[in-house]
Amino acid sequence: MELPKRRRGRPTKAEAEERKSLEAQAQAVYEQSSEGFLDAVLSEPYQKRKEGLTLDDETLRRIFEAAKLGAGLDEAAALLFVSEPALVRFLSQNPTAQDAWDNGLARAKLIIRRAQRGLAGKNASMAIFRGKNDLGQKDEVVNTINNNQNVEEMSKEDLMRIIEMGRRDDATKAFH
Repeated sequence: MELPKRRRGRPTKAEAEERKSLEAQAQAVYEQSSEGFLDAVLSEPYQKRKEGLTLDDETLRRIFEAAKLGAGLDEAAALLFVSEPALVRFLSQNPTAQDAWDNGLARAKLIIRRAQRGLAGKNASMAIFRGKNDLGQKDEVVNTINNNQNVEEMSKEDLMRIIEMGRRDDATKAFH
């Protein structure tokens, strides 16, 4: 399945709809293959634990798919029918397997980020969250105290009241 070539200028409505349709089909094929693989793996009957793992395409795919789901090492080990220490040892001894694990975790983050970005258009709280995390935006609270007296002329009680107001504001900021 090949997407139509992009041309300069705005696409026509028909071109935009065709591209959108083809992209949706490609995404469905991708998700189906990933989901189909995991469904097949999860439907396998119980097996006795293996002593170790072999570095082959099937093992790498299982490691990648488990990490892509955000599974922990214990869950990935169960998917591979090995103990958690055996999986950790396998990952540390095989850079290719470690890459598969790392790529799966990165893919999981991208999937979550994509979902959050989609929600940001519909949900104000999510938009604020994305802005704070992605754009470094933050809530700024500025407190000013209008006082026409010089510090030397103020009583001890007035100074303590100002200090207490500052402490309350600091405590409020700590919870936000």
